[in-house]
Amino acid sequence: MRGDVLDVGCGSQPYKRLFVGNPASAVTSWTGLDKRPVGDVAADAHNMTMLADGSFDTVLLTDTLNYCLLPLQVVGECKRVLRPGGHLVVCEPNTYEDDHERLWGIRESGLGECLVHHGFKIVDIGTHGGLWREEVSNMQQAQKYGVPIGQAMDTLMGALDVAFPVVTSAIAVKE
Repeated sequence: MRGDVLDVGCGSQPYKRLFVGNPASAVTSWTGLDKRPVGDVAADAHNMTMLADGSFDTVLLTDTLNYCLLPLQVVGECKRVLRPGGHLVVCEPNTYEDDHERLWGIRESGLGECLVHHGFKIVDIGTHGGLWREEVSNMQQAQKYGVPIGQAMDTLMGALDVAFPVVTSAIAVKE
C-alpha cells in the first residue's frame, strides 16, 4: 500500500498500525470509513459522496463486501475515490458460520466480474486458506492420545481446501 489510504469498513482499523508511522511504509495518510462511528468518516460504503473523486492512492476493502447489500455499487464507489493508477485491495472471507449479518460469500469469479465490470485491471486475484488442513493438523496432534489419522484424511482435507477456500482476495488498478 502507498500514498493516501482509504480503509472502507475499517472497524477498529487493525491494519493502520502496520503502516502509519512505520518508516518502511509508503503510506502518507490513513482514513477509516465505516457506517458505525468507529472511523474518521461515518458513512455507508454504498454512498461515499462526502469523499471527492480521485482522493486516494489505495483503497483497502477487507471483510466488508460480504455485509453490503450491493457489492457492485461499493466497488464502483471505491473506483470513484481512487486516483488514476491507484490500487484497490480486497480481501473477503468466504467460509464462515451464518451470523445473520453477512449477506454474501464473495468468490473469486464474482469478485473478478465485479472488478472487470467497473473497468479495473486485475493485478492478482485468488482464493487462499488452509482451514481444512489445519483441522487435520489439530487431529494429528490427537494421535499422541491414540486417535489414528491416516494419509487418506490428509488428502481429503487438502482437496477440501481447494474446493472450499477460506479467503478470496484481489489487487486491482484503476487505469
